[in-house]
Formats: sequence, structure tokens, C-alpha cells
Amino acid sequence: MADRCGYCPYVKREGFVRNWRLSGQRRERRSREVVRGTGAGKEPAMEGLTIAILVIMLFSGIMFSWRNRQGSDALESVAGDFPLTPESAAEIAAEAGLTTCERNAGRTARVVRTADRLRFEFACRAGVMEFEIRELPGSAGCRVTGHAGDVALIRLPEVGGLGASSTNVLYMKVGMPRNPARLLRRRERVFRALSRAALDDGRRRADVEEVSRR
Repeated sequence: MADRCGYCPYVKREGFVRNWRLSGQRRERRSREVVRGTGAGKEPAMEGLTIAILVIMLFSGIMFSWRNRQGSDALESVAGDFPLTPESAAEIAAEAGLTTCERNAGRTARVVRTADRLRFEFACRAGVMEFEIRELPGSAGCRVTGHAGDVALIRLPEVGGLGASSTNVLYMKVGMPRNPARLLRRRERVFRALSRAALDDGRRRADVEEVSRR
């Protein structure tokens, strides 16, 4: 439609066009220039993707460090002295170290006697938790020691550029413990059960002494 004066502007190769078409072209050209000048467009999306990748890497690093710390704690040897005979301590520990599913499945921990100690272990997908029981001098009780003999690892992908193969020692060290918390909970159950048994044994002895005094 022509303007109030009846004039329609002329555009090369298109002839006379309407004013609203020209104004739309101008707005589109200006918007392109603004986008080109300010650098807007794909950059906000790329920034959001970069932030998401950094957050994922941060949480992965935290989880990797936490798992490694738990694996190191499981490998460390923990010992405790209890006023129990080695045989009774082994019986209590062999029962307390089993999970509910393992008890229902009929699994047991085989206690092996050597010259001066009793040994038994619990194996699962997370690794192997080993225990040793020795008699204290003077028959004052026993010492129970527990540590992880093996911690299962989740193999991580090879690091690009290092040339580490699946049989390389470097690759063997790059791994995350599968579930070290399960080994720690197993050891904690054993020592907690031994502590309760020692406390109950001390109470029984105190009651017997009190009755004998009467």
C-alpha cells in the first residue's frame, strides 16, 4: 500500500514495494548487525554447557577422592584388646561379620588355627576383610586385628596420551575402589559385637563377685 502521498518506493530487482516490507527488512538487518556486533547467540549455550561439565568434574573428583580415602582406611590395620578367650572372640566375630543376606544364604566364615593365632576372612565384591586373633600374655584376653587384604577396584578408562595399556602398572594404579564402605562396615560390626560381648562378660563377672561376697 502506498503512503499518504500515494508514493511506493522502488527497490532494485523487486520494483515498487510497500513500506511495511522495507521496515521489516531494516529491522532484520539491524538485528543481524546487533547479534554480529555483540557476539550473542551460541555463546550463552556454550557457557552453560561448560559450567555443567565443570560441575560434573568437580563432583566426580570429590567422589573419587572420598572412595580412595575409604579404601586407604580399609587397608589400614585396626586392633583392639578384649577380655575374651580367642575361641569365644573368633566365634563372635565370625558371626557378627556376616550380613543378613549371607546368614540367610547359610554362609559361614571358616576359622583357621595356626601356631599362635586364629585367622578368618570375609570375601565379597568389595574385597576381602581379614581378621587375626592372638592371645595376650598372662591370659588377660585376646587382641583382634582387622584389615582389608584386598580392595576391589573399578578400572577407569586409559588416560589419552600416556600410552598406558591394560597390562601396564600405570593403568593398574588408575582405579577407584568399588565399595570400600562395605568393608569398613563389616569391620565395624565385628568390633562392635566384641565390645558388647566384653561388656556383658564384665557385668557377669561383677555379678558373680558380688554374689560370692554375700
